[in-house]
Amino acid sequence: MNGRALVIGGGIAGVSAAYALAPHFDVILLERESTLAYHTTGRSAAQYIENYGVPAVRALTRASHGFLSDPPDDLADHPLLSPCAVMMIARPDQTQQLEAALIAEGGGAEMKRLEPKDALELCPILRPEYLGGALLEEDGADIDVAALHQAFVRGIRKHGGEIRTDAGVSSLEATTGGWRAASSGDVVEADLVINAGGAWGDQIAGLAGIPPVGLVPKRRTAFMVTAPAGLEDSPMIVDIDEQFYFKRDGQQILCSPAEEVPSEPCDARPREIDIAIAIDRINDATT
Repeated sequence: MNGRALVIGGGIAGVSAAYALAPHFDVILLERESTLAYHTTGRSAAQYIENYGVPAVRALTRASHGFLSDPPDDLADHPLLSPCAVMMIARPDQTQQLEAALIAEGGGAEMKRLEPKDALELCPILRPEYLGGALLEEDGADIDVAALHQAFVRGIRKHGGEIRTDAGVSSLEATTGGWRAASSGDVVEADLVINAGGAWGDQIAGLAGIPPVGLVPKRRTAFMVTAPAGLEDSPMIVDIDEQFYFKRDGQQILCSPAEEVPSEPCDARPREIDIAIAIDRINDATT
């Protein structure tokens, strides 16, 4: 062992880091909430899309594909991805954005340019008059986020790592040989600290006397509605300007206005106005 590693945060970033470190360090993970994956991890759209985000995010997504599609035997005994294509749709006045997205593809999964009639075949509830065209990423996939997260948790414990919930960090100070953290009346000594605090990342850095990097937490609304008939094989639908998205999730549809509203770190809850905006936008695009 190379000493003790303290991981702060029990979302997907924290447990994946702890899983990777557990064979080499004595790992202890501290989570302030009573359950792991309570915030962003437990509320994600759970979609694998290679042609999404800034170049660094796209590169990380591509690099993760092999791990997710064929996970290590000791992590999961089944693929963590299941096929779910992604179709980016555009109104007639948005078709230039389709061309820009094709140009930005740059090493990601192939995107096919679709005419409106082809898009309607894939998602029959779209309005014909709404569509100016679409792009299809056939290699998109659903991520079994819960299974992935729990697999990391099992891996941490298999290697002797410790996970504590209801264990927020109240102070973090450098020592001669590492770090000392105060958590729920206990003191944890560690050689290495991994800040996986998500929206609270800058606050945790501040406890250690480290200047913030300028993280800006942002709220995004998501909600579920009953799925209409005929969407069993529909791809995830995303507005090309990311004004909304929706995707099948069992017998329901996950919907979002895809907003990114700066917010203080908190236990985020949807606002009725944002749900109404999403419904209005999706109704404009669908029958």
